[in-house]
Parts: sequence; structure tokens; C-alpha cells
Amino acid sequence: MPNSTAGYYSDSNVEFVQAHVLSPFIAMGKFKHGESVPESPQGHIPNHLAAKERIGRKLRTQKGGATDSRRKGQVEPVFGQIKACQEFRQFLLRGLEKM
Repeated sequence: MPNSTAGYYSDSNVEFVQAHVLSPFIAMGKFKHGESVPESPQGHIPNHLAAKERIGRKLRTQKGGATDSRRKGQVEPVFGQIKACQEFRQFLLRGLEKM
């Protein structure tokens, strides 16, 4: 089972994406090193599943995995470039009020 604290899933994120008539592909969590990934499901996604279960199942399909891989190649490097080029690695002040 993936670590539930590592993903970006929240009900508000799903509602926001669905309000814009899009199909959410939101990270559900990470697997530990060496942990086996569940098999790719076959057939259509059942309608009775909750939103979180539907997204998790969709991400485990071959098409969902390919879509998630493209996201990693398109979006993630931007965060690294911002950190590296602008030297945004840490805050110089401590505490929320000072930041």
C-alpha cells in the first residue's frame, strides 16, 4: 500500500479539477523502494468506487502510468530549475511571521 502522506490527493483538489471538466490524475502516494506495485486493472472502472479509489485505479493502468510519466517529465524539472537558478533552497528567517 502506498504511503498516504506522500501524494497530493485531497477532496478539494479533485473537486477543483472536475469543476473545470477535466479528469484528475493526482498522485496518490509513493511506494517504498523495492515494494511491488499492484497489477494493472483490466476493464472499465466500476461506478461504485469513491473518487480516491477511481483515481488510484486509473493511475495503475498502462494509460494512466504513461500520463503520470509525462507529468514527471514536463512539470517536475521546472521546480528544480526554479530552485537551482534562483537559489531558492531555504528561507533566511525563522518563523511564519518573519517569512
